[in-house]
Formats: sequence, structure tokens, C-alpha cells
Amino acid sequence: MSFYATAPIRPELKPDLEASLLTDLEYDVPLNYRKGAGDTYFSGKMLARLARVVLISNQMGAQFAGKRDAAVRRLAKGVTVWLDGSGQNPFVYDDTWRGLAR
Repeated sequence: MSFYATAPIRPELKPDLEASLLTDLEYDVPLNYRKGAGDTYFSGKMLARLARVVLISNQMGAQFAGKRDAAVRRLAKGVTVWLDGSGQNPFVYDDTWRGLAR
């Protein structure tokens, strides 16, 4: 199992993929999710989307390095706000139920 595609990118699809990546690497989750105030389910889906785009851009090559690095920073901030307690609606550990609650 790998995060990367095992088959090479088909040459005829590469220009379309490159054009899409230029847009998709600019994606950021909405402000309320960046503050940790939104719904965790949809925030997770948006962050997963950004993570997949980062992985694809990494496989596409160095021409996406700058945009990819910026996307990784946004992704890290988006995940960290839910885990470090700085979010407006942070996760807390419930000792009674022994799990995360919001």
C-alpha cells in the first residue's frame, strides 16, 4: 500500500493534470474551519482533499514545489488547530467515556 500511484501518469493526461494542480494547490479550507470553529466531519473531508492534492503534486515533480510547500503549511495549520487546543471548538478527552468529544 502506498500514498502514490503505482502506474505512471499517462502522457496525454499530464497537461490537464498540471493545469488542475495549479488551481487545486491554492485551495484552502473556509475561515471558520481554519479557526477550529466548524464541523469536524466536513473540515476533515476538506483537509483530506488538500492532502491528496499535495501528494499528487509531489508525484508530478519539482515544478510544483513552491505551491506544494505553501499547501503543506496550510494543511499543517488546518490539522493543528484541532489537535493543539487553540480551536474555537476544541477536542477534549472525556475520562468517563474514554474518547474525544467536541
